[in-house]
Amino acid sequence: AECTREFYEQAPLTADWHELAPQKAQQTTAPREMVLCSEGMVPVKVGFVGAGMMAGAMIRGLVSSKTCPADCVIASDAYQPCVDGLAEELGITSGGSNKDVALFADLIVLAVKPQMVEDVCADIKGSGTNPLVVSIAAGVTIESLEGWLGSSARVVRGMPNTPCL
Repeated sequence: AECTREFYEQAPLTADWHELAPQKAQQTTAPREMVLCSEGMVPVKVGFVGAGMMAGAMIRGLVSSKTCPADCVIASDAYQPCVDGLAEELGITSGGSNKDVALFADLIVLAVKPQMVEDVCADIKGSGTNPLVVSIAAGVTIESLEGWLGSSARVVRGMPNTPCL
């Protein structure tokens, strides 16, 4: 998908918007499908380290909303059947390792248990890349992430709310 102003202006309305919010349909402009792009208007490649329930929900949301094309998403997990299931269901790339994810992605979501984050960060740091890293691991501080990833790391922490999924 091309990420231009014209693309955004011509993007189709999401199919179910009017069904979900008919009372607001006349009052508000409907949301448009928008591809997540970099400054150069190139689709952002998103990697997930961890492919469990939370990562799966996030990946499904990105792909089904067309925010990120399936060919721009890669995932890895210690339990390969999780990744294979998402790859089969959504058409994403199944990464064989955390390093594969780091080499592919512009943005990496750390969706692993807190006790695994340090090892995962070592894999990312060892790839020689510098992606934006978004951690959803509970209790892992930005200072710890920066220490494990290196001083030039770009780090964001977030805490998703499972009941909202």
